[in-house]
Amino acid sequence: MSSSECSICLEEYGDNDKSENAPKVLSCGHTFCCKCIKKKMEKDNNQIICPVDRTKDNRTFKEIPFNRAIYDLILEKQQKSIKKKVISNEKCDLVLNIGMIGSQNAGKTSLSECYQNGKPISDVNYYVPTIGLDYFSKIINVNGKKIKILIWDTTGQEKYNSITSGYLRGLHGCFIVFDVSDNNSFESLKNWIQFYKDFNKYKKRIMIILGNKADIKERKVKTEKGIEFAKKRNLPYFETSSITMQNINEAFEKMAKIVLESQNENNLKRSESKTKLIKEKHKNEKEKGKEESSGKGGCCG
Repeated sequence: MSSSECSICLEEYGDNDKSENAPKVLSCGHTFCCKCIKKKMEKDNNQIICPVDRTKDNRTFKEIPFNRAIYDLILEKQQKSIKKKVISNEKCDLVLNIGMIGSQNAGKTSLSECYQNGKPISDVNYYVPTIGLDYFSKIINVNGKKIKILIWDTTGQEKYNSITSGYLRGLHGCFIVFDVSDNNSFESLKNWIQFYKDFNKYKKRIMIILGNKADIKERKVKTEKGIEFAKKRNLPYFETSSITMQNINEAFEKMAKIVLESQNENNLKRSESKTKLIKEKHKNEKEKGKEESSGKGGCCG
């Protein structure tokens, strides 16, 4: 039987241990036994704050899963639940799978929910780090067609990359998000772009760069810097805010337009290729018919 170790007292517990002192996994991924969490809560005004990286976990003590085995089981059930919801939703003419990737706390979830509900977010501090994967959806009408946009909101934590990478393969397009008030999230854009390229199966990988939290006055990344980064890679760039709704609809409209144009282009190429094959087949059959006809004439003469 494997075990989990408390990051404070370093005591080990079996993966099936659900005793009062069994370890719990916080949203940041660090593991602590219940005894140590409760001691820390007393010092932090009853808040659950990770002693290692000071990340706040907004769940109640009971909502936090116990050890890694149970944690992984919850994660697995979550993914199955998402798939069922997607399948059971209303049918549309076309479904576009759009991803949201980028550093942790860049605001991917708030942007996704903001677009889905069509209204600004009142409190971005409400959001806790996404565990593994979540999804949002919105139905729009384009040229008389009902199109469902599925937004796959992924975690920015490296330990969940194995989960995230599986969903990147089927995306039609992807938003690469960074926080304009966090220079580190901007510097990691190159890595996220490469991460998407490594796992997405489509030859034409459609991406849009989003500089999020544009409403913040004390920004670390200037607009010009973001534009220059995107321009070098021939990618569209938008600065967004889930507080003011700045450029959110515009960014998604641009994404849908590029993806649909790409889809039409692919369909046209397939159609042209099919037409070419039919013509070649017809030509070969015609030539074959002439040869057979010529051969028969020779025999009779």
